[in-house]
Amino acid sequence: MVQSDFTQVDLVKVIAVNEAKCVNCHACIDDCPVKNCNDGRGNSVTINQNLCIACGACLSACTHDAQYFIDDFKEFINDIKNGEKIVVIADGSSATNYPNRYKNLNGWIKSLGIPAVFDSSFGAELMVMSYVNHIVSDEPKLVISQNCPAIVSYIEIYKPELLSFLAPVESSVLQTAKMIKEYFPKFKHHKIAYISPCAARKREFAEAGLVEYNISFVSINKYFERNKIKLSKYPEIEYDHEPTEKASLISSPGGLLRTMERWMQDIRGKVRIIEGPRIICNYFDNLYDQVKNQRTPLLIDCLNCEFGCNQGPLTIAQHHPVDEIEYWIERRNEDLHEYHRNEAGDERHGNHSRNTPG
Repeated sequence: MVQSDFTQVDLVKVIAVNEAKCVNCHACIDDCPVKNCNDGRGNSVTINQNLCIACGACLSACTHDAQYFIDDFKEFINDIKNGEKIVVIADGSSATNYPNRYKNLNGWIKSLGIPAVFDSSFGAELMVMSYVNHIVSDEPKLVISQNCPAIVSYIEIYKPELLSFLAPVESSVLQTAKMIKEYFPKFKHHKIAYISPCAARKREFAEAGLVEYNISFVSINKYFERNKIKLSKYPEIEYDHEPTEKASLISSPGGLLRTMERWMQDIRGKVRIIEGPRIICNYFDNLYDQVKNQRTPLLIDCLNCEFGCNQGPLTIAQHHPVDEIEYWIERRNEDLHEYHRNEAGDERHGNHSRNTPG
């Protein structure tokens, strides 16, 4: 198996094994899409972090509670108590993890003394516009979406021949972080925490240096349970920027395509939508040959998680029915469209209900 020089740099530890709980049943290895990162020869499985893509498949495969993820929730809470200046980016999947309560989640966050909460969907809109500009201006033969850090890691480690086809665009989270630093100067020197469905984001943040904390929905929910916190007791608070207009679907399978269609109406027939770690790895095994034979789509819209970020390994919604999850995403999407339709009507009549922050 070909590996790139990327593996020469020690990667941040994201997935770990509790040796006392591990019975070495190899269920995690069976579900792992890359296999090579696991060593099952001892009394317990060990993980080579430099070969692990941090997809999180092993977390749900383990029935002994031996596999666990590493996030930054404890550091986040301790740093807040110590007076660290922090702002928060919440993933768009907040709408599925806390149906009808994601604005109350913002209320809880601000109750901690956090001055601002941003929606990663805002950065997703900037990201998708960059995709469109890249396709129109550079006329690439193939673009592999790069918003999923587990997929990026897989290509970097195992399929370096595909690196040149990764979209030259930063993820929605990093786009949001850069937007904060540029357009909200009062937060320029604040640290940034991301409320996350994804273990692999921790790797992305360590490399980019723009976001300091990857905080899982799972850790937040455990904190709520331990401290008997009910979100309904906190006020509903909007995000600290103009609501996104087009990219609230980005956390769903095919969300990139549906967002791009608003700018490129003919893109649908040029896109391959693919999700699920095993399927994606098998697909990438043959992709370079298809590039050479000129048989590829223009864009590969791919997410590691089978049902998108909404059911990522760090979500509390990962075991909910997919139709229920997509219902809340579509409902939020329609609410945002309705908001902007009303705003457009107000502007035609000379009224402005909100100011765009800057």
